[in-house]
Amino acid sequence: MATKFAGKMSEDHNDFGGSRKHIIDAVTDSLIRLKTSYIDLYQMHSFDFTVDQKETLNTLNDLVRGGLVRYIGCSNFTASQLQYALDYAKFSGLEPYVSLQPQYSLLCRSTEYELIPVCQQNNLGVLPWSPLKGGWLSGKYTKDQQPEEGRVNWAEKKGWLTTNYSYWNTDFTWNLLDVIKRIAKDHNATMAQVSLRWMMQKPYVTAPIIGVRTVEQLHENVGSAFINLTDEEMKALDEASEVNPPPYPYDSMKRMYSQQKNYLE
Repeated sequence: MATKFAGKMSEDHNDFGGSRKHIIDAVTDSLIRLKTSYIDLYQMHSFDFTVDQKETLNTLNDLVRGGLVRYIGCSNFTASQLQYALDYAKFSGLEPYVSLQPQYSLLCRSTEYELIPVCQQNNLGVLPWSPLKGGWLSGKYTKDQQPEEGRVNWAEKKGWLTTNYSYWNTDFTWNLLDVIKRIAKDHNATMAQVSLRWMMQKPYVTAPIIGVRTVEQLHENVGSAFINLTDEEMKALDEASEVNPPPYPYDSMKRMYSQQKNYLE
């Protein structure tokens, strides 16, 4: 059983974030709502700039030592924020984060720049959210018509770029979807299954977090476990989804890696 804390729960200025007060209040409320005596994985939903990480980590350590929480994780951190938390926990003898829940998909590859390496170097589990990018990678949207309802339309009204239709309605997105569609046809699979399988075949991914509204969607998503993409297909998806050129300094890092690749092998 996993749940998260740090989101704004009311208009009370103390009712959000990573302060000791809010964490204790939040875990107490979660235990009551979930009708359980402990939480297997308790995750910080997003970084709190108003509280010293030391306060947050010491409080989470107390929850683990007190038996209310088994393990702790985080979500929506930068690589430097995550590495600092891991280092502080290590050198202070505290319980460390054991997992990261980042946004990651064929339409969000920047997670690979630094977050994934930090997770690999510190043996963290990776639990990606929005693996289908709000439905974009399932092929449910069309180039000539914005959906009237659903997560994409909701994000459009909120002004969030996570799945915003206007932001992602680009040649880059449609070219990627064409590649996914072609590979899906070759496997007699759906586009959602191919998109999820691409992620599942990445060695650093522990498990994608799927969200479904119907039993049929659940069966479809689970079906991604029963197909296998070839090296050529993985490469085609990687190339179609890669932002090229990547932003600085990753553009220069990519060039240097290309020059040094032979020496590394």
